[in-house]
Amino acid sequence: MKSFLKLFAVASLLISPITVLAQDDANDVIWRLATILDALVPILIGLALILFIYGIFKYVITSDEKTKTEAVNVIIYGVITLFVMVAVWGLVNLLIKTFHTDLYFFEDNEESVENLKP
Repeated sequence: MKSFLKLFAVASLLISPITVLAQDDANDVIWRLATILDALVPILIGLALILFIYGIFKYVITSDEKTKTEAVNVIIYGVITLFVMVAVWGLVNLLIKTFHTDLYFFEDNEESVENLKP
């Protein structure tokens, strides 16, 4: 329960500047969150790639069997993490392209609304 409260406190501190800056409406909040997530996804994929490379490096350097087993586990977790993140990211982008939704949908301009018409 304490970890949930800590996570909630950190999340509320991270989201509070966004909600304070969003004086217009909920679309502005959604647009800002989507922008943050768009920037965060490549960073997370990069961290997973670093974890994978670290596992390979650890496997090559060590000669102890126990450490090699741990390194193989890190490599496997890195590959699974990379696969899941890239697959979900691709699926979300496929759904966005299929249903013709984009970040511009949340902006108030006529051109984006005209692009949604069949």
